[in-house]
Amino acid sequence: MSRTSSGRIAFVATSVAAIWLAALVASIYAPPLITGAQQEHIPLVAGVDWLWAAVATGFVVLAAGLTDRGSRTAWIGSAIAVVAVWAAVAIGSIAGPELVTGSDPTRIPLGAVLSPFAGVVATAYIAIFAAAQGASAVEAPTPAPPAAAPTPSTPTPATRPVAS
Repeated sequence: MSRTSSGRIAFVATSVAAIWLAALVASIYAPPLITGAQQEHIPLVAGVDWLWAAVATGFVVLAAGLTDRGSRTAWIGSAIAVVAVWAAVAIGSIAGPELVTGSDPTRIPLGAVLSPFAGVVATAYIAIFAAAQGASAVEAPTPAPPAAAPTPSTPTPATRPVAS
């Protein structure tokens, strides 16, 4: 196993673990949606965070699968960035603001609803960067020199003498 391959595997393993750990922590500790006259508590985050985590996981696995090249530091740096993004997602989901509306009042946890989406977008950019680093490590082919223009052995209509 090469150093680049181990960097890529570490990127995938660390990133996927961070994504799902953040989704689990947010699902457990994020405030629920409180609505209705009975003030019913609906665990909205637990119902939707797994979907955003699955999408982010897909981006990470796709980036690692697109190339087998790239520097180890680029892969490790990308893994650290994904861990930081999903730590922010967990904190934003738990401590984010709530929208309070109506006379009942309904409480919508905006941080818990918007943080995972922002995390997926950031993860997509990080995955694109990681895949591009691997693609740029591949040596570009050298273009062939242009072929010499053929010399006409017979006169063409443009070079024929005009008969008078």
